[in-house]
Amino acid sequence: MAPQRRKRSRKNPSDGEASRKKRRYGHRGRTVLDMVAKAFKEKKPIELEWDKEDNLPTGKYASKFSSWIGVTVRGHVSCALDNWEKVDGPTLDLMLGELTGAFNVIEERHDWCLQKLGELWRKWKCTLHRKWMYDETGAVQMTPPSLYKQITQDHWNAFVASHSTEDFKAISKKNKENAGRRRGTYYGSRAGYRGVRVKVKKDLAAKGKQVEKVDRYLTWLRGHKSDKGDMTDYVKEVALKIEAIEKDVEAGVFVPKGREDILAKAIGKLEHPGRVRGVPQGISITEYFGKGPKKPTREELYEKINCMQVKIDDIEKMKAMMMHFWQSGEKPSLKY
Repeated sequence: MAPQRRKRSRKNPSDGEASRKKRRYGHRGRTVLDMVAKAFKEKKPIELEWDKEDNLPTGKYASKFSSWIGVTVRGHVSCALDNWEKVDGPTLDLMLGELTGAFNVIEERHDWCLQKLGELWRKWKCTLHRKWMYDETGAVQMTPPSLYKQITQDHWNAFVASHSTEDFKAISKKNKENAGRRRGTYYGSRAGYRGVRVKVKKDLAAKGKQVEKVDRYLTWLRGHKSDKGDMTDYVKEVALKIEAIEKDVEAGVFVPKGREDILAKAIGKLEHPGRVRGVPQGISITEYFGKGPKKPTREELYEKINCMQVKIDDIEKMKAMMMHFWQSGEKPSLKY
């Protein structure tokens, strides 16, 4: 007689889910921690490769570095904190030290690391709310998830309280509505647009085209198309517009310039601060497009206003003189 499989007791509805997630993420977490411990012990940071195109981590240790950023911020910044801007300077310096001690982060990307810490902290809080705050019946979990040992009961109570207010629910509802308006489905997976860009380069290489820099409209299209070629109607519409714009570029009818490039023209929207479509996260508008036109100083604006006022005064004088000649019947002087 075959042995019967023992049923696992689940006193807490979230325990089974926690165990499943531990099995999924545990191995990767242990690998990263072992690597980092060795790097600190030997005082030899792990060598990171930096992409020449966007100056972001790449290569076999890029995902490990991203995981370590997440581990670091979860260990030092509480989920009970309501705003990333409240993280003090010493804590930021401490976390940056742990990142640069474990991996060779180039100095010009230290600010990017700090931004990445904030980004992953916010994502972690979203994950806690979406996957761990409620059990299978929809009831609020009053104990912190066992997967995150650093969350104390007090911090969890504060987190649950802040995510149960009417203000938070209103913001969450609005965000869900905005997400529902998205007309394209992203297929880029965890690799993000960096992984999509690799696919685009391979596709171009298969066609005999070798490029150093991939235009963002190509990565945006590839990221919104599945490996089977599936696209939403909206993406298909944008793809047709891009095809027509490419012909205009070849004919010299349209010349991409700065933010007014092929993708912006096809979508009909310029980029707004905080993101750039079709490129990896962490690249700002200025980094991708370069600095925009220099804003005039206050003195320059005053000078332009004065020049315009002089021209207006001349026009008023001419108008008065013409009115005088029209009423008097005299011929206007050509000396003016």
